[in-house]
Amino acid sequence: MTEPSTDLLRTAGSGCTADELQQLLAQRADIHAETDRGQSPLQLAAKAGHAHLVEALAAAGADPNLGNSCDGTPLYIAAYHDNEEVVDVLLRCRADINLAFHHCPPPLFGAAHTGNMKLAKKLLAQRANVNERANWDQSTAILQTSLFGYTEVVNELVAARADVNVRRTDTTIMDCGATPVLLAAKRGHTKTVKLLLGSRCSVNASNTNSESPLFGATLRNHPETVQVLLESRADLHQRSEHEEMPTALHAAALKDSLEIAQLLMIAKADLTSVSPAGHVPLDLAKSDEMRQLLGGGPKRARAEHA
Repeated sequence: MTEPSTDLLRTAGSGCTADELQQLLAQRADIHAETDRGQSPLQLAAKAGHAHLVEALAAAGADPNLGNSCDGTPLYIAAYHDNEEVVDVLLRCRADINLAFHHCPPPLFGAAHTGNMKLAKKLLAQRANVNERANWDQSTAILQTSLFGYTEVVNELVAARADVNVRRTDTTIMDCGATPVLLAAKRGHTKTVKLLLGSRCSVNASNTNSESPLFGATLRNHPETVQVLLESRADLHQRSEHEEMPTALHAAALKDSLEIAQLLMIAKADLTSVSPAGHVPLDLAKSDEMRQLLGGGPKRARAEHA
């Protein structure tokens, strides 16, 4: 026969009736029991979407704000797993809407991460702090949702006065210093980029490697995004720290992104720009089409440079 606390942990995740839960509690099952990874019955029920168990556990004294370092708070777990009914129950139980437990994000991140606009609106309506930072990387919800290109959620966050020029500050992660528009541009989320730029997000703000949104979109070969950035007057001559390809045109040439190179040249990109390695864009061209597109001007520039 298993221990009541073990049965409680199992049934909280797999599901049981409220009466069965009460029977386990009457057998002195520990309402604060934990799995090997530190999950409580309330967390397991929140993850599985068992709203009636969440409500019963909270009524029996389970702390709606008690989480762990791996999974966060029950409210974050419910939001992350799109369990709206559980979110409603936890809010009624006065779960802290902005609590970021240890290294885990606050609840709004759960909705931002999955692109659940309905949940994001609900949390914002309950006064979730739109600019609350996650403990683990100091990111915010708009950085998270821009990364995935959830334009509708980004729009809700902007309407709630999210800081559109906030930057990633964790030096241990990729794109430290990146703004929402840079994260979206590098992944080709054109609609998100357009929305952010219309909300006064800086078009030229770069990360700690001096990679601008235009450079990032070019490097990842996203011509539609490049077009939007150029229409917003992105700086064609902004230089990154890449020794071989400091400008967007260098990157287009090296990556053989012909469509983007054409867009950059129409916008008057500098064909004569010399990289720290001593290369103009033509030097990096790999295909005959790219060499033909970049021909003439760069050759003259090299002769003048010599």
